[in-house]
Amino acid sequence: MSGREVRLLERELARADLARVESPIVAEELIKEGFPPDRVVTASPGVDVERFAPGARPDRLRVAFVGVLSLWKGVDVLVRLARKLAPAGEVVVVGGPVCPWSRRLVSEAPLRQHPGDIPSLLASSHALVLPSATDGFGLVVLEAMAAGAVPFVSPEVGAAAIVRRLDPRLVQPRSEFAEVV
Repeated sequence: MSGREVRLLERELARADLARVESPIVAEELIKEGFPPDRVVTASPGVDVERFAPGARPDRLRVAFVGVLSLWKGVDVLVRLARKLAPAGEVVVVGGPVCPWSRRLVSEAPLRQHPGDIPSLLASSHALVLPSATDGFGLVVLEAMAAGAVPFVSPEVGAAAIVRRLDPRLVQPRSEFAEVV
C-alpha cells in the first residue's frame, strides 16, 4: 500500500461505526492498531457449494495449492513439500511465480500446473495446502473443504481459526509444515 492509501484507510476506519473482518487474525491487528474492540465484528465468508463440490479423485495422492507462488504465500515450503511427496504424490498448482527468486525456485521443483479452473482442481484433490506467512483469511480453504479436500494451513492464515476446529493437527507452523503434512 502506498502512503496515500494508508492515510485514506486510516481516515475511513476512524469514521466507521463498525469494522467487519473475516478472521480473528485481522481483528487482532485492527485492535492492536487502536480500533475499539467493541466495534470489530468477525464474520467468515461463505462458499458457493454448487460450484465447489467433491469430484473423482485419482489413485495417486494429489495436493492442491492456489495462489501466487511467492515467499509470503510459502512457495519455499510448498517446494519442500512437493519434493517430499514425489513420486508417490504430486502438488498441483494454480498460480505462478512473481519474482526472479520464486521463478528459479519453482523451475527446479516437481510442481505441476493445473490446466483447468480452481473448482475442478479442488474437486480432484485429496488435500489443499496454504503455508502462507500472512493471509487475512484464505477463502480457498473453505472452497477446498466444500470440495472435500482436507485443508492444511499455517497459523498465520486467517482461516486457521476454522481449520483448527476440525482438527488442530491441520494447522502446522511453517518451520515444520512440509515434514508434518
